[in-house]
Amino acid sequence: LTGESRYLAMAREIERDWERAGDYLRTGLARTEFFRTPRPRWESLPSLQGLLELWRVTGEARYREAFLHHWRSIARFDRHNTGGFSSGEQATGNPWNPAPIETCCTVAWMALSVDALRLTGDPRVADELELALLNGGLGAQHPSGRWWTYNTPMDGVREASAHSIVFQARAGTPELNCCSVNAPRVLGSLADWAVMRDAAGLTLNWHGPGEVTTVTPSGTRLRLRCESPFPLQGRVSWTVEPEAAAGEFTLRFRVPGWSEKTTAALNGESLSVPRGPGYLELRRTWASGDRVDLAFNMRLRFVPGDREARGRVSVYRGPLLLAYDPRFNPFDESALPPLDLGRLGEARVVASAPASRPALTPAPWLWVDVPAADGRVVRLCDFASAGATGLRYRSWLPAAAPPPPPPIPRAPADGATIGAGRTTFRWTSKPDALLTNYLVVVARDPEGRLPLAEFGPVAQPRLTLEDTAKQRLPARTELWWRVLARGPNGETPSQQPLARFFYDPSAPSSPQDEELAPGPEGIVVRAPLQKDAQPEYGRLERGPEFSLVSEPAGAITNAVRLNGRDQMLVYALPEDFGEDYSAAVWVRVRELPAGRIGQVLSLWAGGMDDPLRLTVDGGQLFARIEAQKVFSTRGLSIQPGVWYHVAAVKAGAKLTLYLNGEAQQTI
Repeated sequence: LTGESRYLAMAREIERDWERAGDYLRTGLARTEFFRTPRPRWESLPSLQGLLELWRVTGEARYREAFLHHWRSIARFDRHNTGGFSSGEQATGNPWNPAPIETCCTVAWMALSVDALRLTGDPRVADELELALLNGGLGAQHPSGRWWTYNTPMDGVREASAHSIVFQARAGTPELNCCSVNAPRVLGSLADWAVMRDAAGLTLNWHGPGEVTTVTPSGTRLRLRCESPFPLQGRVSWTVEPEAAAGEFTLRFRVPGWSEKTTAALNGESLSVPRGPGYLELRRTWASGDRVDLAFNMRLRFVPGDREARGRVSVYRGPLLLAYDPRFNPFDESALPPLDLGRLGEARVVASAPASRPALTPAPWLWVDVPAADGRVVRLCDFASAGATGLRYRSWLPAAAPPPPPPIPRAPADGATIGAGRTTFRWTSKPDALLTNYLVVVARDPEGRLPLAEFGPVAQPRLTLEDTAKQRLPARTELWWRVLARGPNGETPSQQPLARFFYDPSAPSSPQDEELAPGPEGIVVRAPLQKDAQPEYGRLERGPEFSLVSEPAGAITNAVRLNGRDQMLVYALPEDFGEDYSAAVWVRVRELPAGRIGQVLSLWAGGMDDPLRLTVDGGQLFARIEAQKVFSTRGLSIQPGVWYHVAAVKAGAKLTLYLNGEAQQTI
């Protein structure tokens, strides 16, 4: 804006400061998944937007590359079925995580996505914005308009943010908090992405009813009117009204990815429509009154869940997520019958009738009666209306004979180069009765519709390709890959967006981390922590500069010393190390932490998701598990300056804390 170098110098200082925070640039260039970065909380998203601003100012492609990597990582690993972002206020790499989905986090994700849409013009990003707006976004507002939530869970109960985060209340403004003031951006940001303009013309991303007044590339005033019952129905009519001769310009109409077959007409004449996600692009000299009609396929579709939602499905009608609400059904949640996925085509849409309902009972946008496997009917409503009366609702629904859960590609890293030598493709998935095998498909397009080669089937979530197999791929080309999980009830493709790679047999491959798996006797990590932090088994991911214990300590010599404030040793863990596990460590606390918790060991995976933690709190040692709530042993008093051998064993539903070889408590 100003061209003054001092402002750029200040931005460079902020960039250097990032290295001590989320390290957003370097982790993006290293293709580190966002949930694995040092600061995967939602407050980091504005810093990601800062990467894009630095690209605009400097033109350096590395900022753009890092920004897009992080956006794609969040979309693949941390965007929930509602379109919302975050689990416990941050990324965890698990879109099925039932931890709170904070409204501020979804707003930040939408703001990041608006920037991604401006940057790329990618219709997939517009699909993400539509999903977030109509489900997680509007679901955060009570139909009365009276309040917004802090947490809009996939399954659960909605409550006003003033109740969830009451600690933010102040005298005179008890309902004013971060979420209540941030949430209206869900609706306000629609003005940022509904209609966009470039040198060629206008892009129409939002098909809801409304009117837009803008100008054409030549500067002529233009009015666009949309008459539509969207998103309740798929019929959309756009009327183009330039005030004067505007010359030739382009209008692009978004074709959503969820519409399997879209039809269109210009002034009654049928048009050829590209398959979504994409744009119907029309360049012509537009006359006042020209009309473009679109018809989207609103058939019901379902998406299988995994992890906490394994064996269940989410059902959508067009862009709307559907949910169970007990006020519309004669059975409670515990008696909810499995849906008959093979008969979704028989589902019946029932229009909502607000006028016939009591004024104080919010009516949904629509109901859909879906056949259940036992012959009954489950009445679902739009997610934004579910739970409006305070009852518990569900968007992950039981299903008879569900297909396998969707795999999530892990390696090679998104955007990596594959060169000569052995390459291992890995993905997140857990074989069970729903799964028979996997097939890896490499395609030349980001939707996977133009396959080049199939590899497999394989029984485990990994596939190793030698050079002879890779000769089936075109060289020096950007390619996309997906995994098909196949089972007795059908097949499920991997999560979107598809992962990319560049195949260049003359180039060195991007480094790949070794696959982590328990070793001899089930060891995951074993590190003596004497003289250095390198493990005998396992992988050290991050370690600070540390000192060694110099004073005599019995049999323990040259032990690693950490400062207890901002130093930690981080070791890699496998995706799945089972339901039963243990941890043991020799530790000497030099000074008990005052007014805070001191961590000895943690298997932390995300907010309120810590499979095992050894911690010092109030001068006492605890073993704890965090799984949406905290499970803790009683505290054991410890003395500063004394070496202790501490162990915790999780076996089944029991957690036992040991001190110097003696069991102290089991919960």
